[in-house]
Amino acid sequence: MQRKNLTVSIIILISFLPLLLKGQAPEIKSKVKSPLKQRITAHAGRCIPRYDFGDTDNSNSRSMYALAGTTLGLSYAFSLVENIGMTFKVSNSSYSFDENAFGRNISAGSGTTFIAEADNYNILDLTIGVRGAIPFGATKKARLFFNPYIGRSTFSKFRIESTQIYTTWTVTEQYKEKYHSLTLGGTFGIEYQLSDLISVGAFGNYTGTTFEDTELQVKASGFYEEYKGNINYSSFSLGVEFGVNF
Repeated sequence: MQRKNLTVSIIILISFLPLLLKGQAPEIKSKVKSPLKQRITAHAGRCIPRYDFGDTDNSNSRSMYALAGTTLGLSYAFSLVENIGMTFKVSNSSYSFDENAFGRNISAGSGTTFIAEADNYNILDLTIGVRGAIPFGATKKARLFFNPYIGRSTFSKFRIESTQIYTTWTVTEQYKEKYHSLTLGGTFGIEYQLSDLISVGAFGNYTGTTFEDTELQVKASGFYEEYKGNINYSSFSLGVEFGVNF
């Protein structure tokens, strides 16, 4: 219930922020030239799985064995008033699967040796948020920024195949469907205005959500079972960005 109340509050804040800021705009003044009104930014970085999503402990039934991966994305932002704007972002984070840890855990539990092969995890995020900036330095070309957001995450199809060594007996575990969930997160960082057209920066980002009622199918020779549960996803990423202002 607290999560739902928080989500509703954020949506209301984002919806009414332009109206609130519009009335304050005449009072905001600056001695430096304002950034241009719109921006398209590309970003790339390293994403690090957290908690259950990156856990490899076999005693944790929600361990997902994700390893650090790569995040890529694009965002569009426009100014509401000076140093405050709205953002729309699409990003994809890809994580490799810890096949060695998974194989060891299956082998330990079965008393025989298994080798695991798996797809990468891919999480697609579509978000909307509010972006604030704090200029600093003599020229005010450097800015600290923060960007809380809300959106929708998609967990792509995923499969693991574990083969018993010296035999052809294989166990297949797979999520055959895509799953969607509300996501909350935030980005923070520093940027520098190289010119009226170009800006560069570095950022940190944290996001988290739970994909509920997922269905894991487990198949082997003479065996088939389905398990329903939740996937707890949380990740922290660090990276760089390149912006074009217009």
